[in-house]
Amino acid sequence: MQTEYTLRETLRTPQFWLLTFATSFRAICSSAVLVHFVPIMVWKGFSEPQGAFYLGVIALCGMPTHLLIGWLGDRFYKPWLMAGFMILGSVAVYLLFHGTQAWQLWVAVLLFSVFEGLFPVTWATVGDFFGRKNFAKIRGSMSFLYTWGSVLGPVIAGAIYDETKNYIALFWILFIICWVTAALYLMLFQPKPVAVRN
Repeated sequence: MQTEYTLRETLRTPQFWLLTFATSFRAICSSAVLVHFVPIMVWKGFSEPQGAFYLGVIALCGMPTHLLIGWLGDRFYKPWLMAGFMILGSVAVYLLFHGTQAWQLWVAVLLFSVFEGLFPVTWATVGDFFGRKNFAKIRGSMSFLYTWGSVLGPVIAGAIYDETKNYIALFWILFIICWVTAALYLMLFQPKPVAVRN
């Protein structure tokens, strides 16, 4: 038997919802940091050009890290891999907000680019769990839900700064979300095979 779920069957599985919520939480972290990266750097005492430079480094490092994580995803159990990188993401968040030395910021930037490279592994997991026959519909349904995470992240970050004039509360929220997301990934398990439908 091969795993080929229909969309209706997929929506009834806990794996779909665990993966969707984990992806949504990760999108909250990613979008909050990327949209507010330069303001966070300015808040820490850096100039806007310096903040923009480090943001560019994240984008530049994203190319090799996507390839590296895709390679690792073909060799290790993907949910465990994603959980591990979410924990590294929490380290990146900590260093980004609290690091005071140049090397700490560089480590934060490199780890965050790795954190950003998890998206291909997420979609590969969808294929592994639910098959290829209805992949587009399943991924589209998931994307409709997790996109709200990308919308909420910057809004939450902006609201926190407007209210408190700092990003300390945002750090704690993102740090906790990273660990919650890692736990959700660790709860994922391979669904039972179902018959291939012609």
